[in-house]
Amino acid sequence: MEQKKVLLFFPMAIPASGKTVLFESIESYYNEKHQGNTKLFIISSDQVSLKLMNEHIAANPNVSKEVAYQETRKKYRSRYDNEIRAVCQKAQVCEQQFIVIIFDKNHPENALKGPLEIVQEYFNKYNSIGLIPKIGKPLGNNLFSITYLVSCVQRAIKRENHETLVGSKEKVASVVLFFFSFFNKVQIDKLPFDKVFYVPFTNEDEQYDQLLRKEALDVLKTIQRERNPEDIQNNCKEALQNFIGVCEKHNLGFPDKNQQREIVWNEIQAIDQ
Repeated sequence: MEQKKVLLFFPMAIPASGKTVLFESIESYYNEKHQGNTKLFIISSDQVSLKLMNEHIAANPNVSKEVAYQETRKKYRSRYDNEIRAVCQKAQVCEQQFIVIIFDKNHPENALKGPLEIVQEYFNKYNSIGLIPKIGKPLGNNLFSITYLVSCVQRAIKRENHETLVGSKEKVASVVLFFFSFFNKVQIDKLPFDKVFYVPFTNEDEQYDQLLRKEALDVLKTIQRERNPEDIQNNCKEALQNFIGVCEKHNLGFPDKNQQREIVWNEIQAIDQ
């Protein structure tokens, strides 16, 4: 019996990066190149949280989504881990040779160990692939650029009906800014990946990057002193408002879908042996 080829995809990103389009490119590759011989699973962190929230609201009808989110956080880790185990069990018994598992979550470095340890309980051999935003100039010691940060905040405060990222512009922006701080001092070569794909999530431009630094760097320095989204909202109200103003002022858009797809397909082909 031919051994299954297990591929794990981990996006290292912040909210509102545009991961869904990226996952569609990965899925389309396997549907075209290995049609009928691939089983693809997507483990969504947001969907796990949403199920917990809906269960809580069903039992407490007067509770808002924001409150339900906060009151179910303690249950999230075990539920998410159980979701990974359930997917691995299904993957073990499926007939397809190619098993593709996409971890639809914004992964800071410390969020990688747990899922990998669970996968190791079920598969002796697999390839782990990090999906990392391709950026221009990093902002200080952060893995990402200010263009990437502004783009993500801009998208997050505009979108509607997200599963978990709900509330005012200030709340949403503070969560994205908080996630950004997790990527300080990240060393790519020390991450537990067999391969890294650098994927364009934003339209990076050196001159635009310099403009955003000029307009937002001082307020960012104030915001980045805080340790959690609540402190950002409570202690940096003026700086937060100013940063949101910068994000709303510029329309950075999304990169070309076909270009992103081509990059992803070329990267997968290189390991698809």
